[in-house]
Amino acid sequence: MEDWLVLQNFYEGLTTISMEHLNATVGGAFLSLTIENATTLIKKIVANQCWGKGRETQDNMYSMKETGLLATKVDL
Repeated sequence: MEDWLVLQNFYEGLTTISMEHLNATVGGAFLSLTIENATTLIKKIVANQCWGKGRETQDNMYSMKETGLLATKVDL
C-alpha cells in the first residue's frame, strides 16, 4: 500500500475529535502535509504519549481508549 494511502486511511479512521485535534496541531489540514512531515508528526505524538501507563482518574478513561486506537493505527 502506498504511504499516502496509509496516512489517508489512518486519518479517516480517527474519531471526529481526534481529527480536529490533529488538524489543529498542524494549523490546517493534516492531509495537506507531506508524507514525511505527517509521519514525523505522528512519531512525535506517539513519543510524547505515555503508552502503556494507566490513567488514574475516571476523566481520562475516554482519552486512554482513543490513545490506544491511535497507537494501533500507527502500528498498522
